[in-house]
Amino acid sequence: FFFQAEDGIRDFCLSRGLGDVYKRQTQSTWELDSHSLSGKKIRMGGRNSLANLKTVPSVDLTKYQGVWYQIESNAPYSRDVDCVTATYTLQDDGTIRVKNSYRKPNGGSWGEVNGKAYAVESSNSKLKVRFYWILGGNYWITDLDPEYRWVLVVTPEDCYAWILSRTPVLDEEIVTRLRAKISEIGLDLNQFKRTRHDVQSVSYTHLTLPTIYSV
Repeated sequence: FFFQAEDGIRDFCLSRGLGDVYKRQTQSTWELDSHSLSGKKIRMGGRNSLANLKTVPSVDLTKYQGVWYQIESNAPYSRDVDCVTATYTLQDDGTIRVKNSYRKPNGGSWGEVNGKAYAVESSNSKLKVRFYWILGGNYWITDLDPEYRWVLVVTPEDCYAWILSRTPVLDEEIVTRLRAKISEIGLDLNQFKRTRHDVQSVSYTHLTLPTIYSV
């Protein structure tokens, strides 16, 4: 659901100095989908699938929109940068405008990726996300706080997951519980990395950032 590129798109991004933010995946498309917590043990790397995992019963997209801070992830293209956020804005036509922002490590430059998402089921817990005209995939919401303060998102085909929060810091008790769920579905917790957020840059998601590509 964050920055992923294939072939020419990947080369385009790398040519602009993004380095390891963009990683070539084992599939030509990527999807962000929700999952249940009853999956069997799987191996990291994208060749296995979590497609049988369940999503949450329903999602109110009006409540879901807004800024989400990445707390932890095992996705190589988003775990190795700082200050990662996703901003979702519901549009009049029912689609969602997506803005993924990040900062290169050690106080590096800011970057941004723009896209669009739309629900594929009436529950709104499974979304399709598209960046540029080639790049698309699934976004599954597998666990969601009733007050929409935190969420667990999974891309089943690549076996990547994200813990997101409305604030740059999430209560450790909640993080521990979500990590337990991640482990239960078979993902290796050793592959997850805590995202660094600059406390002094809480408003950075509202900055005008250089756009890498957009729909």
